[in-house]
Amino acid sequence: MITEEQAKGIAAMYLADNPLGHPDYEWILGDWSEAQDLWLFPFCIRCRKPIPKEDQENFAGAPGFGVSKTDGAVRTIAWPEWQKLKR
Repeated sequence: MITEEQAKGIAAMYLADNPLGHPDYEWILGDWSEAQDLWLFPFCIRCRKPIPKEDQENFAGAPGFGVSKTDGAVRTIAWPEWQKLKR
């Protein structure tokens, strides 16, 4: 079983291994939650420059990813499943 601390480490490595691809923004580890057999992590982005929030770029896509409690495998979660898991 993957513990909460192990899941946070796996999630941090996943974000580090999959850079956002924009020099002014980076992934950060957001607040996680537990659902069924997954640890859920939202995709959270931080601007590296002191740009007012209203002038920052907007990003769209999947809301987050899950780390399996069984084996630590990571998978992206689409909006419909995310909404079901977050209930």
